[in-house]
Amino acid sequence: MDTGSFDLFPNPNDGRFTLMANNVTNSKVKFSIYDALGRKVFLKIWRKQNQLKESINLQFLPKGNYHYRFEMNNKLSDGVVRIE
Repeated sequence: MDTGSFDLFPNPNDGRFTLMANNVTNSKVKFSIYDALGRKVFLKIWRKQNQLKESINLQFLPKGNYHYRFEMNNKLSDGVVRIE
């Protein structure tokens, strides 16, 4: 069973980037961003089927590295996004 795939691009970026996910089941899709101190600075939740393609704008955040967490189909994807 394919649990879906996730991509965030471009990375690094200027605070604007795109999230893409395939094989999204009829469930909640959650994307969170955390600063260096572990504080949640952004949260977006969607209810999607099949494919997700969303433009995200975080230009209000200072430049730096941010931890992200993407939750979909009971699967987690963690990483770092750099805002330059």
